[in-house]
Amino acid sequence: MKKLYYLILAVVFVLVLTACGEAEVGKVDDSNNEAEENAESAEADSDAETENDTESDTENTGEEADAEESQEESEPVEDQVYGIGDTVAIDGMEVTIDSASWVEANEYIEAENGNVLRLEVSFHNESAESGFVDNTEFDVYDANGSTVSEYYGSDDADTNMFTFDLKKGKNGSGALEFDTADSEYFEVYYEPTFTFKENAEIQWVINSSDIQ
Repeated sequence: MKKLYYLILAVVFVLVLTACGEAEVGKVDDSNNEAEENAESAEADSDAETENDTESDTENTGEEADAEESQEESEPVEDQVYGIGDTVAIDGMEVTIDSASWVEANEYIEAENGNVLRLEVSFHNESAESGFVDNTEFDVYDANGSTVSEYYGSDDADTNMFTFDLKKGKNGSGALEFDTADSEYFEVYYEPTFTFKENAEIQWVINSSDIQ
């Protein structure tokens, strides 16, 4: 009985350590696939090159890679800030703010701060496991650092009310609306619900001039 107890504790401990690691966060570049295809095509057409040239190119490439790796190790890692249209992956879940626009408030539900900001967001799961996403995982702040509250007057019943459990390779989309005063810019944060990782957060900055 004691062995089973200690085994369960060990499994829980390993799961906690895994959950408390660092999240993999980075911008998704749509040109990566095209670049890889071009590289493969160029490699296939290079049969006429001599072996010495190939070895020389390999050595140069290795030296450049070592130099880049050394530079990356010496430079401090800074928090990345993204904008409208940027797709950012966090542990395989790709999140995009597709658009930001001003919309009219419902005639029966006033926007207390004068404006309704609408964000269209989309998701694509490239992780090995199912991924949970929910509207409550987003927070918005104005240029003064004040929290912007949700606006619940949309005619679209799914606005501010979406939840997905996306399997690998599947997509989802939703809309968020906020009751806000005029602001020079807005900061949008996305943080997954089921994570204990320190850096599991994405930040976008949306300038007022970019809002349609």
